[in-house]
Amino acid sequence: MKRDDIIEAFRHYPPNREAIALQRRIAETMTGTVVDIAAWLPAGRERSAFIDLCRQAQEMANAAAARTPEIPEVTEIPEEDPGVVRLGLEGAFHRATSDEPSFETRLDVPPGLYRRAVFHFSVHHGGWNVVPSRNHHLFWLARDRHRDLFGFGVAKGPGGPPQVFYRTDWGTRHTEKQRVVERYLMNAGETYDVCFDFDAGAGRIVFTLADAAGVELVHSVARPNVAEIPFTDGQKMAVGFGFRGEHDREPAQPGWVWSDLAIRLESGDA
Repeated sequence: MKRDDIIEAFRHYPPNREAIALQRRIAETMTGTVVDIAAWLPAGRERSAFIDLCRQAQEMANAAAARTPEIPEVTEIPEEDPGVVRLGLEGAFHRATSDEPSFETRLDVPPGLYRRAVFHFSVHHGGWNVVPSRNHHLFWLARDRHRDLFGFGVAKGPGGPPQVFYRTDWGTRHTEKQRVVERYLMNAGETYDVCFDFDAGAGRIVFTLADAAGVELVHSVARPNVAEIPFTDGQKMAVGFGFRGEHDREPAQPGWVWSDLAIRLESGDA
C-alpha cells in the first residue's frame, strides 16, 4: 500500500479507542527498537532510509490517533424521560494541534419544537497564544449555521482586559448579535467545566464556568431573542471547538482539549 493510500485510509476510517491505545504503546517502545535495529544496519543510505521510514510510520500513527472519533448517533429518548433528546460526544473528542486546530460537526436532531437546549463539556486550557490578549475559542453552538446561534464563546488572556464572553441570537448577522462579557482570567493548564443553558421557554440564558472541583468561577445571565427552538426535518445541531488559525485575531490553539460533550434538548412535554 502506498503512503498516500495509508493517509487516505486514516482520513476516512479513524481508529477506535483500542487503536489509539495501541498507538500510544507503540510510541513508548518504538524509539528504543528503532535505535537497536538501526545499529545493526551499515551506516549510509540503508540506515538513513530505515530511520526515515520509521519516522513516517510514527507520524501517520500520530495523525491517526489525533483524528476525531466517529460521531455517535442520537441517543434514544428513555421512557422515563419523555420529551427529552440527548446528544453527545464521549471522551476527548478534540485535541487541538497545529495540523488539526479546529473541530466542527453536525449532529442529527429529531424534528420538533423544543423549549430548552443545555450544553455541557470540559475544556483543558492548553496555554495562551503568543499574543494572549487575542481571542481563544471555547465553543460554537448553532442550529445548522451561525445565523441561528445558541452561543459563540471566547476567552481573552493577559495583555488586555481578561475576559470570558459569548455572542448569541437567532436570525441576525454576527455583528448584530448580543455580546455578553464577564471579567475573568482563565489559567493555562487548568481544566474547566462549561455549561451553556439556552432556555428559550423561560426567556433565560445561563452560562457558567467551573473548576475541576466544581467551584463556580463565572456565572452569567442573559435573555435569548427567541421563545422556542424549532428543528425541522434535516436541520442539525452544529458544534465547533477551536479556531482554525486563519486570522491573526483568531489564532490556532494547540494543546487545548475538549471532552465529554453532552447536549440535552427539552420539548414542551419534558
